[in-house]
Amino acid sequence: MRRIISDEQRKINEVKHLYKKQQKKKFNYSIDDFFVEPTYAGSIEFKWKHKDWKTWMKGTKGFNQTKSIIKNYISECKKPYGKRDLSQFHLVFD
Repeated sequence: MRRIISDEQRKINEVKHLYKKQQKKKFNYSIDDFFVEPTYAGSIEFKWKHKDWKTWMKGTKGFNQTKSIIKNYISECKKPYGKRDLSQFHLVFD
């Protein structure tokens, strides 16, 4: 007799290898890999992104405070998959 797999379980099985690959991935970011720019001309609020990304992340008021957000992001990315807390980082929507 064949076992019947639900659609949800089938989808999970299809991407399971991607999760395992992500668990082994190492992120070796440095602060020099990121760009920091004002949100708009003359703004004191900043946004940041990695040189390989197309999407900007929300910074804060002040260049140095935004750099500290990036440092926090780097330290979170060094943690193992499943232990990272990236909920404090938000996208910028223009």
